[in-house]
Amino acid sequence: MGNGTSMLYIARILDPKTLIKSMPQHASAIKRVRQNTARRLRNREHRSRMRTMVKKIMQTDDASAAQSLYPETQAYLDRLATKGIIHRNKAARYKVQLLRHVNEMN
Repeated sequence: MGNGTSMLYIARILDPKTLIKSMPQHASAIKRVRQNTARRLRNREHRSRMRTMVKKIMQTDDASAAQSLYPETQAYLDRLATKGIIHRNKAARYKVQLLRHVNEMN
């Protein structure tokens, strides 16, 4: 996990006993709670990085900087859509919006 998140905090979050009021009785349900929590945290980091990348392009005034950032952002959006973190139409919408913005700057 990144962004200065302490390992103790993550360990506490991933502990299924701290997540829900009624503890699951089956081992598979306990594991599922643990997996879902880890995935939720991972997906949240990916979405945050995606939003930051989009904002960087939208807020820049330099055309060459925007053009250099676009391919990396486009590839990241495609990767998130492939993994199912965001919907493929949302990725397509972001890419068109960003490309239109980059082309208007030229």
